[in-house]
Amino acid sequence: MIIVWLGTRMIIFPSVIVRSVFMETKLLMIENGGIVKQVHHDAWKVVIAGLLIGILALQFLWFGMMIKIGYVLVSKGETHDLTEHKQGEKEGGEKLKKK
Repeated sequence: MIIVWLGTRMIIFPSVIVRSVFMETKLLMIENGGIVKQVHHDAWKVVIAGLLIGILALQFLWFGMMIKIGYVLVSKGETHDLTEHKQGEKEGGEKLKKK
């Protein structure tokens, strides 16, 4: 699963899809006779590129979490929730009572 995630989300997505937004959208606009005005094209390109970069950043974050979980699994031999023992939780999952 990690290999497929790495290949599709971390290599193919940025090198094909994100690159095409930055490089090829202008060419497609010119080839289709300039149907969209230049001002609208530039404005939407910034929005779409920003959203794609945001998705890419989330994918790097999620990949790091998967690697961290895998490391804990291999090194300790047990699964571990990365959010455990935060916010004053006890071992049994109950919240500590405030005094």
